[in-house]
Amino acid sequence: MKKNLLVSLTICISVCARSQINLVPNWSFEDYSSCPSFTGDLDKAVGWTCYNESPDYFNECANLTPELELGVPVNARGHQMPIHGNSYIGIGTYFKTSSDTREHGGVMLQTPLDIGTTYYVSYHISLADTVSLDCPTNKIGVRFTMTEFDYLSSPSPIDNFAHIYSNAIVTDQVNWTKVFGSFVADAAYPYLMLGNFFDDANTDTVNCWGPSSSVSYYYVDAVCVSTDSSFTQNYLGLSNSDLQNRVQIFPSPTSDFLNIYCSECASDIHYSMTDLSGKSVLAGIIESSVAIDMRSLANGLYIINLRSGDDSIEKKIIKN
Repeated sequence: MKKNLLVSLTICISVCARSQINLVPNWSFEDYSSCPSFTGDLDKAVGWTCYNESPDYFNECANLTPELELGVPVNARGHQMPIHGNSYIGIGTYFKTSSDTREHGGVMLQTPLDIGTTYYVSYHISLADTVSLDCPTNKIGVRFTMTEFDYLSSPSPIDNFAHIYSNAIVTDQVNWTKVFGSFVADAAYPYLMLGNFFDDANTDTVNCWGPSSSVSYYYVDAVCVSTDSSFTQNYLGLSNSDLQNRVQIFPSPTSDFLNIYCSECASDIHYSMTDLSGKSVLAGIIESSVAIDMRSLANGLYIINLRSGDDSIEKKIIKN
């Protein structure tokens, strides 16, 4: 009896431990062989490679050479803070002037999937805010594969299939949008791919009328694959930032006032707002709440930084 109990307990510990593992290595692109120095440098993120065309890699380390425009949070594609760490990648999901062109990135999983097992997948995307790249689409997803593709010799397919994808058109340029789904593995897939695997006829777009909005480009961060639904859904957990957990900033977009409210903050909060060039446009102190008058500011994208002691957060705000 004791032996059987020990065996059962060992199996349970093994299964439970595995269910709490993210099968995606370098899931937030923090590990790198060297700083990105060119667009299309996805292979600088350890384990990741270009499966179709040339996805980009953005890392805070590239801020030391700002002329390359591959840093974080400011880069050639816009402005976005990572949802985790100091890095993320960028992929083109639709090109108006180049039919069925897509960018896909791929990675080998830590272990192949088990046939018949249900897997839960989550990833975070944010639409670029550079004018020529802000054409929103749907169908940005994850696909598992038995084959490791190469963007030059054997690019990954665009054949209207992905295991998990967003059927909604994601238009948010300020926040990260989490995509979450599940599927039952029908093969022992060892590889994962990110991108839009649907052709133009099966991809929906909005606001892509003129030449200035002809490309759909998304930042991608924090990719998780696990057999535990709750673990995957809540991967990242709560922020370590007290401000992040307590402060509410709304609405964005706004045409007049930006409201900031802090529940049970221990001390005053200093805020500063800049435009995308880094020029300061507003600053002040928040005791518990404030309504910032933005009516005198030109329409566009602004960055607000909140600081309390050693704790700080940064958010994008749209004035329209």
